[in-house]
Amino acid sequence: MGGPRRIARAPSADTWSFPPRPHTHHVRWIEADVSVADRVFVAIEAGALVRTFDGGRTWRDRVRGGPYDTHTALTHPLAPGRIYSAAGDGYYESTDAGDSWSSPEDGLKHVYLVGVAVDPADPDTVIVSATDGPGSAYSPRGAEAYVYRKTGVQRWEQSMSGLPAAKGTRVSHFATHDFQELAKASGVARQSLTLELKGSRPEV
Repeated sequence: MGGPRRIARAPSADTWSFPPRPHTHHVRWIEADVSVADRVFVAIEAGALVRTFDGGRTWRDRVRGGPYDTHTALTHPLAPGRIYSAAGDGYYESTDAGDSWSSPEDGLKHVYLVGVAVDPADPDTVIVSATDGPGSAYSPRGAEAYVYRKTGVQRWEQSMSGLPAAKGTRVSHFATHDFQELAKASGVARQSLTLELKGSRPEV
């Protein structure tokens, strides 16, 4: 795969800026498409979601209407071409490998998103971790994070039952696992979507 210098040739690269180190291109997530070989999506925090369809030899820049402050991007084996993106500027989905995007946010009361997970058996069931901004996402003193869930075209709903209280919890990352295995290990089961909470309570 081509090196980071090829990604940095994207026309929008001069506008990418991660506040602590604005001179540094800050890659938050790399998602190899589970359906198509050599197709990879790269989330640039405070920058873009860029794509390669040839294993990194060439890169396609962000498109109008797509995520900007991208934190996480996922693909799904049962939905070829579909991308799910949790971003600081909201939730985004694409059904054509990133050529165009929609942003279904009805019901989301917090739109600074960090983590996203999709039910392995149902590409229409999605959860996200959400908060008001970077301070409440990562700062131990101001931590306050929520989990939302939606299925298909339904609105997002907070899904906090059985999870730590929002106040005092930093924003979460998720990993999907086998339902029975995870239920035994942690007791955390969210209806048809099973999650392992990767967020943590801050030390005081």
